Amino acid sequence: MHFKKAIAMLMVIALLSIALPLTTEGVNGADATVISITDSRGVTTNLSQPSTHVASFGAFATNTLVDIGSLEKAVIFDSYSEYNKSGIPEMMGIPADKFITVSSSNKDAVVQTMLDLVDADAWNLTTDVIFGYGYSSYSPMWSELEGYGFHVITFYPNSYDGIVHVVEDIESVVGADHNVSQQMTFVKAYIAATLSEEGIDEEDEFVTALYASYSGGNLKLGNSGSVTVDFIEYAGGVNVAEDPNKSVPTYAVDFSAIVQLSPEVVLLDGYFIGTTEDFSALIGDDDIIVYKLNKSWNSYCPDATVGLWTIACLFYPNIFEGDVPVEGEMEDIEISITDSRGVTTNLSQPATHVASFGAFATNTLVDIGLLGSAVIFDATSEYNRSGIPEMMGVSESKFVTVSGSNKDQVVQRMLDLVDEEVWNKSGDVILGFGYSYLNVVWDELEGYGFKVITFYPDSYDGIVQVVRDIETVTGANHSVSNHMVFVKEYIADTLADEGVIDPENKVRALYVSYSGDVMYLGNKGSVTVDFITFAGGVNVAHDETNENNRYSTDFTAILLLEPEIVLLDGYYPGTAQEFLDQVNNDDIIVYKLNKSWNSYCPDATEGLWAVACLFYPDYFEGNLPVEGTTGDEGSDLTMVYAIVGVVIIVLAIAMVLLMRRKDRKD
Repeated sequence: MHFKKAIAMLMVIALLSIALPLTTEGVNGADATVISITDSRGVTTNLSQPSTHVASFGAFATNTLVDIGSLEKAVIFDSYSEYNKSGIPEMMGIPADKFITVSSSNKDAVVQTMLDLVDADAWNLTTDVIFGYGYSSYSPMWSELEGYGFHVITFYPNSYDGIVHVVEDIESVVGADHNVSQQMTFVKAYIAATLSEEGIDEEDEFVTALYASYSGGNLKLGNSGSVTVDFIEYAGGVNVAEDPNKSVPTYAVDFSAIVQLSPEVVLLDGYFIGTTEDFSALIGDDDIIVYKLNKSWNSYCPDATVGLWTIACLFYPNIFEGDVPVEGEMEDIEISITDSRGVTTNLSQPATHVASFGAFATNTLVDIGLLGSAVIFDATSEYNRSGIPEMMGVSESKFVTVSGSNKDQVVQRMLDLVDEEVWNKSGDVILGFGYSYLNVVWDELEGYGFKVITFYPDSYDGIVQVVRDIETVTGANHSVSNHMVFVKEYIADTLADEGVIDPENKVRALYVSYSGDVMYLGNKGSVTVDFITFAGGVNVAHDETNENNRYSTDFTAILLLEPEIVLLDGYYPGTAQEFLDQVNNDDIIVYKLNKSWNSYCPDATEGLWAVACLFYPDYFEGNLPVEGTTGDEGSDLTMVYAIVGVVIIVLAIAMVLLMRRKDRKD
């Protein structure tokens, strides 16, 4: 009887091992890729493990590899990384054969050198990565290298935060921790928090400054969109040279313009061939301080943080001094968000209440499970306008029209919430659109002491960051934003596994929108164009010679571009069929997007998945994939469980036989 009970119990365990699910990491093919980087060209590189070797085709990359302690991974450098050009101490004594001139005119030599590394078994095409500049003149070189199977990741940031992201990407690729990039973020937050604590939080209290470059008799001032302009802002200054009527990063002036702008400090480009005294003499005003920047501070490496800290010390010597601060010196700072206007909001804890001034924010609050934190909404969040089910039945008193013309009423409503002790100015946050015409509303609210965070992303990754920022502000975990990243990577991994890599194997598509009676094609810089790219398609409407995000055209252009699929803007008043009738080509599929997919909320992931299913129905179908539960793991795990069960049964029988033999001997 004891034998039967023993074998019966072990049989039950064996059967349970087959029937019950087990958590097994690494079974899902989508989980195999641990690193996914989208570069400045929009090209995504997926790696299953950190690179063993890299090509450092830029002194910025070499400098970063030094700072993160991974210089030994570089097997070849560009000539600008040589010690006599870069001044990087660690490059002293590196053999000349480790360097090559990386330029469009030297493309063939670069390609041959990389192929020689492959032949010499010093390079693995599957895992190793080339780091390089994202200059358009280099594109033919990167394309040719990719044609030979090399992984190329390019960088072309135009902001301090962009440089932080470059460092973070390089850390990820080589398998380093993120200590350096996190330190860069910390220093920026430390400066902002310290200035706030010192009561320097109004524009009229900030140091006035500008950035100037001078070459060949041409004087230019920094307007926007550069790390040097960010130095001014993040160090607590006001860029008096900023001109909202100009859309260029720099603009030409004469020296009288500097005198008229009357800055306290001029940050002089490090490449100016003279001294600060030479430049000061050209200005002709000894009351203006001229400070010459270090050349490396404007490169795409951690030196940018040294530059930012130095400028903060220059602007506020009574507040900042000494070495760059290290995280831990400001333990009170827990949350720091820089919004679409460049305004940084620091919180010592998650906000208890938020104002959801945009349906995108309301939708996100619903998805992250924190709708209850919103005490007021904008009118576009009403159910009859947003269609958000959770907004059905919400009292009309909870809504206000947020617009420039209704500024006074918005401000009064927020002040009423303060008087009613519903709102805490020091800890609660207003979430809103970053549209320029709303700046008058945000400026006045901030003038009354309200914290405002604005959002204006122009990419899928930008929307992910919006969701992540809202999660951070409200104290939610990052499961929703992480899922958005996972879906993007899952699509890329699946297509790579299926061999859909080369442009000629990808679906040809374009995005169409209307404004008035004018038809536009999506060129770049929008989430809808990202849908095409990240869903594994080729945007046939992309025009490298056109700098605009979209351009006007007619139906003839669509026919000439020969797309297989047209993604139609969700706000198009007609149906997909009506649009197709105007295209007059039944071979083209027209798919009308959902309006919410192009908003700044998790719905963008539904849009990306829907487009992937449209492009490749043989590979994608059904509901959104969930990390850890996608792919063919069901059948794979069943086999694993079955094998485990069989092993247990065999062991059970063996144990019983041994027990019987022992009993017979006894």
